[in-house]
Amino acid sequence: MATGRKAARTPLLRFFTVLFTLFAILLPGACSAGQSGGSAPGKKESSSATGLAKGPITVVASVNQWGSLASELGGNQVSVTSLLKNTSVDAHEFSPTTSDIAKLTNAQVVIVNGAGYDSWATKTSNHALATINAASTIGAEEGDNPHLWFSADVRDKMAQSIRDTYSRILPSHKKYFASLYSSWEKKQKKLSAQIADFASKHKDKSYGATESVAYYLMADLGMKDATPATYTRAMQNSGEPSAADLHAFQKIIENHDISVLINNPQETSDMSNMLTSTAGKSSVPVVDVTEQIPARYTSLDQWISNLVSAFSKALDQADKGSES
Repeated sequence: MATGRKAARTPLLRFFTVLFTLFAILLPGACSAGQSGGSAPGKKESSSATGLAKGPITVVASVNQWGSLASELGGNQVSVTSLLKNTSVDAHEFSPTTSDIAKLTNAQVVIVNGAGYDSWATKTSNHALATINAASTIGAEEGDNPHLWFSADVRDKMAQSIRDTYSRILPSHKKYFASLYSSWEKKQKKLSAQIADFASKHKDKSYGATESVAYYLMADLGMKDATPATYTRAMQNSGEPSAADLHAFQKIIENHDISVLINNPQETSDMSNMLTSTAGKSSVPVVDVTEQIPARYTSLDQWISNLVSAFSKALDQADKGSES
């Protein structure tokens, strides 16, 4: 009887042995798949978990400021589409088309500004391998000044993030992306030197702004914002400055308490027209600063460099006017 029971158990024992072996082989693979940050149904894996065999990487940027940088850092290994690039529309009121949403949804890399500037893009679900958010690089939130492309610090962080993302998605071209980043970095250092030179030559200068589009750039240039605080708060909250705010601003211009007035052509109104008119009558130079990169510029740093030159020329003009 004992021999019979042993013979009967042998096939069963072999079955469990094989089953245990298969379980031991498959378990590590299952665990590692879970630990890699597997995607939810309908979503691709994150860029840190997978790469592409070949390019180009399909990139969609909500605005052309970041789209320009994405293209410069990707070269011929990326195909970049910028959805908002028209300097004649109100960027804060932009509504994407069905085609725009489709492009966002199907992109391999999505680049957004954040901080409430392009909520239509940040709130659109996509299947991207990676989403890069400029506001997230410095912890900016909705309600903060969203014109982040004018900040040297944010541009640097975005460039690094874009380079690293491209390298993860297309690892076979990591050296190529590093080379493009190095070239960009040299241009950025040249721009930084231009900004530092401006700051040293134009110390203690003040400006006013019809809308706070150039806030970060002016901070980098070392200029003081003399725009009435109540006016600025009203504009930031999408409100209407009071008559008293407008009158106070006009007095600042007329008294030459500012050296230059910054005007945003994409945010025009009777109020901004009144302020630029006051500046013209008071011989206070006006510099137009758009939100999107004008078509005549080939890169973000080229555009900003041109703006720095425009401010330098305006301040030289203001200094000559005060001497006469």
